[in-house]
Amino acid sequence: MTDSSQEKESTTNMRFELNPQTMFSWTPKSLSPTGSQPSMLSESLIDDDDVELPVIESSLEDDPAAELDNKLDQLNILCRDETTEERHERLKNQEKWDRLVLFGYTCFVAASVLCNVFAMIVYNMGIIEIAFMIPLITGPVVIHQREGLIKCRKKREWIADLRNETKRIKQLNDQLELNIGALQKEVERLKVFEDKLKVIVEKQGQDVSVTRALVIENRKINETKKQLAEALAFENLLRSVLRTDTDGDHFIGDSELNLLAYRLEQIEGVPFTAQELCTRFNRWTTKNLRTLVDCVRTLYIEKRREQVLAKATKQTERSPRNLGAHLLWNDKLGYGVKV
Repeated sequence: MTDSSQEKESTTNMRFELNPQTMFSWTPKSLSPTGSQPSMLSESLIDDDDVELPVIESSLEDDPAAELDNKLDQLNILCRDETTEERHERLKNQEKWDRLVLFGYTCFVAASVLCNVFAMIVYNMGIIEIAFMIPLITGPVVIHQREGLIKCRKKREWIADLRNETKRIKQLNDQLELNIGALQKEVERLKVFEDKLKVIVEKQGQDVSVTRALVIENRKINETKKQLAEALAFENLLRSVLRTDTDGDHFIGDSELNLLAYRLEQIEGVPFTAQELCTRFNRWTTKNLRTLVDCVRTLYIEKRREQVLAKATKQTERSPRNLGAHLLWNDKLGYGVKV
């Protein structure tokens, strides 16, 4: 009984302490004889002034423009062309290193020959004579070849420079040929308007500013006429599409689609065929009037862009159906092609 009571007292009077850096410390009170008294948990909060937060240094605090300039300077230093003085210095250092290597190899061959001669004097064996003959024959050949490579290094550098210069001149020549072709096309285009401008100048006199204003106004009028013709053609196309729904249920059947195909064949200036429209429309699961309008609009835009590209590249095959010249407008499209 005495031992058990002492053990119980030592257990109840025990004090548990955690690390002082932790936020909680637990000190149980003495338990009652019946063991019904619960343990209490006390919290000790740390003051904000006592907490030392780590300092996080970010690279964004630096000037990004200065850092970018520094990186660009380093890249330019690495990628810049080698000057003539630097090339001569590099070749000179490389020649010194090659001469040193060649001298070391010569010393090695001489030492090998001397060792073999000493071995032939001491030991009279056939294998020693073979070992004597191998460096005596191959050594001078290798030395002569290395000497030739050292002398030809400058020639190799010169040939490489000539190849690079030839490649650069060829690229420049190709670019100049493209520019010459573009200038020739521009000259041909100006020759077409030369006679017309002469007639205008003769009628209006020698006032160049008036002639230039008339030419600019004429160009704007022509562009407006082309845009109006384009809008009129597309309006006729949409009117035909809307008249396809004869029963008014906003759903397009096979008979109505065939009727639209027949109408498209009769409209002048449509850039796509009826077969292409039917094939495109049959891919859709919902065959209503809105789907048909979207299909016609998308197909029309795709084919018109193909025609504009064909005209810009001077191709003959523009579209499955030729479009009149009055429908080709001189505006920039979304992909940046100007005709």
